Amino acid sequence: MHDKEILILRDDDRWLLIRCGWGANPPLASLQPVGVWDEVMPDWLRGRRDEVVTLVTQFGHVVCDEKRALVPGSFGSGAPPLTGIERARRRRDTYSESQEPES
Repeated sequence: MHDKEILILRDDDRWLLIRCGWGANPPLASLQPVGVWDEVMPDWLRGRRDEVVTLVTQFGHVVCDEKRALVPGSFGSGAPPLTGIERARRRRDTYSESQEPES
């Protein structure tokens, strides 16, 4: 699977990055397998795998179990990391603002 998409699951100020792949129809989403989910997830996600699966499938993804689904920075609190599109938008907005004539 080629990681080209990230779903961000948010719960208050906490978040989980879910690796997804394009090139499959329907698209795939990688989650930790049932047997290790509670061992590797933070407290707020323990016992909630079924809930996460339901949310992911509502976006049209098929869940595939992958022990390497988590990478450094896969979950945290506060603002989640910017996605590629958000970084591009910020660069565009910053550039646009710098091109505006001064009043």
